[in-house]
Amino acid sequence: MTTRRQLFSDVSVIARVKTGSDHRMVRGTLNLNVKLERSRLMKPTLRPPRALIQSPETFQFELQNRFQCLEDCNEVDDLNDKLVETVHAVGAKFCKTRRRKTQKLPDHTLNLMAVRREMKLHSSTDLTAYRQLNRQVSKCMRRDLRYFNTARIEEAIERNQGSKVFARDLSARKSQLSKLKTECGSIVSGAPEILSEIERFYGQLYTSSLEPHASVSNDPRASLIRHYSDDIPDISLSEIRMALQHLKNGKASGEDGITAELLKAGGKPVLEVLQKLFNSVHHGGITPEAWSRSAVVLFFKKGDNALLKYYRPISLLSRVYVLFSRVITNRLERRLDDFQPPEQAGFRKGV
Repeated sequence: MTTRRQLFSDVSVIARVKTGSDHRMVRGTLNLNVKLERSRLMKPTLRPPRALIQSPETFQFELQNRFQCLEDCNEVDDLNDKLVETVHAVGAKFCKTRRRKTQKLPDHTLNLMAVRREMKLHSSTDLTAYRQLNRQVSKCMRRDLRYFNTARIEEAIERNQGSKVFARDLSARKSQLSKLKTECGSIVSGAPEILSEIERFYGQLYTSSLEPHASVSNDPRASLIRHYSDDIPDISLSEIRMALQHLKNGKASGEDGITAELLKAGGKPVLEVLQKLFNSVHHGGITPEAWSRSAVVLFFKKGDNALLKYYRPISLLSRVYVLFSRVITNRLERRLDDFQPPEQAGFRKGV
């Protein structure tokens, strides 16, 4: 069942159970840390430390050496995959993915809890001492948790963050989707059944019921008319650099695990590869297949937590794709703003 011997203890053979062969039934104790195993399944997020952001020369030099193999790569899918693979591999070498564990209880309370676990109840005196210690531990836990929550609220206020951010941090990794109610009313609790129900629900929700038109001549929509025939210029490094500066730090990454901080720390080597990729997509009209995939996170709003209609799906897209969208948006904003009449004064920047 496993190669780790510490997972099982007190293993014994049940000889009274007859199996009809030379096999015997065994029983034992399974020592499984659910929180630890769940944390190992979570994909770590690579965020460069402060020292790497201040002096990223070594990081950029290794990226530049590895990007030399991309000079002969012209396909957008291969170029995007190798870019993500290289940045992720070098980032994993320079960025430590230690998960910070917030300690809510001080050492004094933890020591009292350790003493309570080691107590032996052999007499009524021991039972009385155990009850007194249990009341003391409960009192200390309530006090420490109150102090911890108060400190978190004060920190959120000092950072000009609202109460939603504080509530989100406290409830992180606590709301697990353990069961769902299907369309026929039955309850499913297994992970494959839950994923299948989520896929069916949102596949049916986002599927269009309109039939596609057989030809363009039968399309009732107005035809597109191109009034200007300016040549599309190549995407420059300055455009990518400006768009990258507008990407916010601390945001969740997509399926590829690349964060905005990694792209910013990559400097000119990353910008040059991004320029080659963006120009290939911009002029070829074909986006990488990885940009069409996303990591979907469900947020519970209110109501019955077993019904999917009370959840809000959030799609986490690739940061590279978001950066490309920002570059195109900046171009369209400048172009559209130039062609607005002077009478259009509302809903414009700087007006």
